[in-house]
Amino acid sequence: MDLLSPEAIRKQVISKSIQAPSVLYSGVIAVVGTVYSVLFDGSVLSWGISLTAGTVCFAKICWGYQVKYQHHALEIVEHYHRSLLLKREQALADLQQALNEIKQADALKQLEQLSRKFAAFQHVLDSKLNKDELAYSRYLTMAEAVFVGALDNLRAVVVSAKALSGIDYAHINQQIQSLKAERVTSVESSPLIEQQMDALQKRVEIYQQSQQHISTVLTENEQAMTELDRVTTQLSLISSQQGMELETAMEELRLLAQRAQKYSTR
Repeated sequence: MDLLSPEAIRKQVISKSIQAPSVLYSGVIAVVGTVYSVLFDGSVLSWGISLTAGTVCFAKICWGYQVKYQHHALEIVEHYHRSLLLKREQALADLQQALNEIKQADALKQLEQLSRKFAAFQHVLDSKLNKDELAYSRYLTMAEAVFVGALDNLRAVVVSAKALSGIDYAHINQQIQSLKAERVTSVESSPLIEQQMDALQKRVEIYQQSQQHISTVLTENEQAMTELDRVTTQLSLISSQQGMELETAMEELRLLAQRAQKYSTR
C-alpha cells in the first residue's frame, strides 16, 4: 500500500483525527443522546447535551484536520520512517557478514553502493529542505523505503545462495555426462539410469532457477540505485522554492518506494 503520497497521508490524517479520544467520546455522547431524545425524553436538556457533544465532536475533527494537519502528517510519516530505519539498521548489521560468508562479490558491492548513494541523497535533501518540513520527511522516507527494499533483496540473495551451497553443480554435470556415456554404450535402456538422469536434471533445474532468481534480484537493485542517482542529481538542480518541480522529481522515487514495499515482502 502506498503510504507516502499526499492523498494517502491526507486519508491517514483524517483517520487519526476521527480516532482521537475526545472525538470518539463526544461522538458517542452525541449519538446516544440523540437516540435517547428521540425515543424517550425529548427534553431541551437532552437535546442540548446531544447538540453540544455533536458540536464538540465536529470541532475536534476540524481542529485535528485543519489546524493540526501538519503535526499529524509529520507524526504519521516519521512513525513509518522510524520503522524503516530500524529495519535498515538490523539488515545492515547482518548482511555484511552474511554476504562475505557466501562470497557474493556483486551483492557486497551493491551493499556498499546503496549506503553511499543513500548518504548522497540525504546530503542533497538536507541542503534543499528544512528538516521540520513535511516534504523533507516524505522524501527521506521514500528513499529509506527504496533502501530497505534493496536490502531485503540482498537478504533474499543470501537465502538463495545458502540453499545453492548444498548443490555441487560441477559434480552433478559430471554425473550426467557419465550416465549419458553409459546409456550410449548400453545395449538396452536401463530404467535405473533414466531415474538417475531425471533426478540429476531436476537438481540442475533447481540450481539454475535459484541462480536466475539471484540475477533478477540484483538487477532490481541496480535499477533502484540508478533511480536514486537520477533523483539525487535532479534534486540538486532544483531550488527549494520550486515546490511543484520538486514533487515531480520525487514522484518516480515514490513509485519505486511503493514497488519496494511489494517486493520486500514476497
